[in-house]
Amino acid sequence: MKKILILFLFLSIVLKLNAQTYTRLTDSALNVMWDAKDTVDYRKSLNLYKKAFIQFPKEVSDQSLYKASVLASELKDNNGAFEYINHFLALNNDERTTWDYLTFEYPQNEYKNLFKDSRWPVVLAKAQKMKSVFLKSCTIGRMNSRLAP
Repeated sequence: MKKILILFLFLSIVLKLNAQTYTRLTDSALNVMWDAKDTVDYRKSLNLYKKAFIQFPKEVSDQSLYKASVLASELKDNNGAFEYINHFLALNNDERTTWDYLTFEYPQNEYKNLFKDSRWPVVLAKAQKMKSVFLKSCTIGRMNSRLAP
């Protein structure tokens, strides 16, 4: 019985050490993306992100979705890119804004393959509206704090 317990404990430790985590997968995807020399490497990176999203759906982060959307755009997978964009926009809240991925200067380069797609102005308008609502709430919040005794 003692041997079985020790074996079970040993196997548990080994399996835990070898287990892939969301962070490991997304870190690997990011490293592959940074070191990419061609579209084959971009595809490997995107596949690692997809694997992380499938295996750990509760841990999916807006930043990883953003990176996956950029990779999909670069690979001319517009459907995939828009799927990831819509997913990270859906994660927007008062504590973590996601509209900024589309409303700053870099989308001009990162999403250039999506500009001619009819869905681009729709998601961009959605992000701009989120930004406007957020900035308006910040302005109202500041005004209220000035008026408070």
